[in-house]
Amino acid sequence: MNSKSNSNELLLKFKEEILSKLKENENKMSDFQRQTKNELDKKIRLEHQKINKALFNVEFSLSKIESIIWDDSEFKSKEIYECRKMFYNLYIEALKTSSLSDTKLDEIQTLVDEIYYSFSDDEFFLFIKRLSLSRNPEHLNSTQSVFNEDGLKQVFFKVLFSVNGVVPSLKKDECTVIYSTYQYILTTIIDEKDNVKKVIKNILNNLSSQKLFWEKTALINKEINGHFYELNPEFFDVRKKNQKTEDFKGFMQFNGSTSFICRETAKTNLTNGDTN
Repeated sequence: MNSKSNSNELLLKFKEEILSKLKENENKMSDFQRQTKNELDKKIRLEHQKINKALFNVEFSLSKIESIIWDDSEFKSKEIYECRKMFYNLYIEALKTSSLSDTKLDEIQTLVDEIYYSFSDDEFFLFIKRLSLSRNPEHLNSTQSVFNEDGLKQVFFKVLFSVNGVVPSLKKDECTVIYSTYQYILTTIIDEKDNVKKVIKNILNNLSSQKLFWEKTALINKEINGHFYELNPEFFDVRKKNQKTEDFKGFMQFNGSTSFICRETAKTNLTNGDTN
């Protein structure tokens, strides 16, 4: 019996037990199958190095199976590696069409290298999460959901390579890229204006869950302009009318000045040195 047959036979035997533990979570089952196959293939390769087949042993204990089920570190690490690679490839693609000076391109190269090389896996994952804070909070822990290739092309690198003046800095403690003087934060948000209320709700919920507050900050996105409290006033309502003023002021202290600025306005302002 070959390695593939061994792997499939064992997986069939485990399936009933695994499904009960996973409660029919198909995504988790898919991850488990891939990782188990990798573990089995590795074990079989090692066992085949033994001279005597009677010594072969590819047993899996139940504790080992359970550890595989709940340990997604290997695949998460692989996914983040793929995201890093795609991020850098998108940078190279955008670089080819840029008309910025060599000095500015060197500064951008330094910024991208710092993100690509110096961020740990956890930091890089947090970086791409904060680029995509408009995503549903339920999906924000999925690498595939938060890596926004279109947003990187249409907003992040589009703005980065279109501004002839300042180059943003990396705020590593927050894992964000910001034009500090202007308080403009680069994002990958490409949601349409019609979805702005939902987008604001998601952003504020995500900021709150991450204990991150931005004051007097504008999020560079594809097409939305305006302050959060103007674009989604319902979000700032409270149940008791007599609490509204007090609660609103308390909230405004942290988030009231947070706003959107579309990429075209941001590019114009950054190029001309104008933030009004």
